[in-house]
Amino acid sequence: MPIRDSVPAGAPIWIDLATHDQAASRASYTDLLGWECEEPDPELGGYANFCKGGERVAGCVPAMPGRPDAWSVYLATEDAEKTCEQVLAAGGAVHAPAMNVRDLGVMAIVADPSGAPFGLWQPGTHHGLLTLAEPGHAAWFELHTADYEQTLQFGRDLFGWEPTSVADSPEFRYATGSVGGDEVVGVMATGDTRPEGPTGAGAPQWAVYLQVSDVDAATERAVRLGAEVVHPPGDSPYGRIVTLTDPTGALVKLRS
Repeated sequence: MPIRDSVPAGAPIWIDLATHDQAASRASYTDLLGWECEEPDPELGGYANFCKGGERVAGCVPAMPGRPDAWSVYLATEDAEKTCEQVLAAGGAVHAPAMNVRDLGVMAIVADPSGAPFGLWQPGTHHGLLTLAEPGHAAWFELHTADYEQTLQFGRDLFGWEPTSVADSPEFRYATGSVGGDEVVGVMATGDTRPEGPTGAGAPQWAVYLQVSDVDAATERAVRLGAEVVHPPGDSPYGRIVTLTDPTGALVKLRS
């Protein structure tokens, strides 16, 4: 996939990992994916960036006490403060209001009406994820929710997602959301037993897919590094996929 110049508003622009053991997380992901990691910045709460070939590909931040280790997805916005107001008006919540992060950009942490948390990023000098679906880079972003129709409407109203139904049966409901003609997110309806991960069965949450060259080989390596397999490698229309919890318990998916 070619490197893009910018990320359109409404599309995922950044991912980061909140972890209670930053050293362990840094060691496992650099070993598994060939990432490098910048030194944590004490002025930004210990935030550190993972890089691949000199390009920033993800963040790593100390998790808040009492919160599970988890990956987060940030959606691009041209005005983070205004989007926070729109989230509230649509029945969502604002957990951290829009704030400047030096000259890097403006961030906020919000939740949709179902309770699924996500971030907003208004880019400054930090342009976010410019390469996708290459080994060592983010590959896909998926929202698991019990409020399927409401979530699609929320994404359409606030972020301009154009939904396309992929599957619509009682057993499996899935849609993609497009921005500017490009599919940027997936939305999956959950029952009482999905998604599986540290936030609990059925909890609304975003899932991050990371691209690898060989899922089976990457799974074996991840397990040696301390990860646990939630769903074993399997083929799908979008590639071969495995669901893991990483060595500190964060849910993550790998795809090849």
